[in-house]
Amino acid sequence: MVGRRGPVGAGPPLAGEYPEAHELLTAVEELAGDDATVLGAVLHARAKALLDQGLPHEARAETVREVALRESAGDPDGAAAGRELLGRIERTLGEEGRPAAV
Repeated sequence: MVGRRGPVGAGPPLAGEYPEAHELLTAVEELAGDDATVLGAVLHARAKALLDQGLPHEARAETVREVALRESAGDPDGAAAGRELLGRIERTLGEEGRPAAV
């Protein structure tokens, strides 16, 4: 089956305590069909989980998709939430390039 992310089950490798969460999000995504509200929420939740897993690049990709989806669906509040998360991710990515404080 093919979902919004491509083939169902595609995505970053799962590690730690998050595989079940990702599996549930994929299942919800499959059931959502073309419901932009549900898909936006799934992308947002997946991005937050990826960020918590220490995968900011993958989280950024999901959030960019979320914001585009919510904007095209006319959901300004959802798009704003996505942009806020995107800012958090960008800050995390910026910190990756900085040397650790001693």
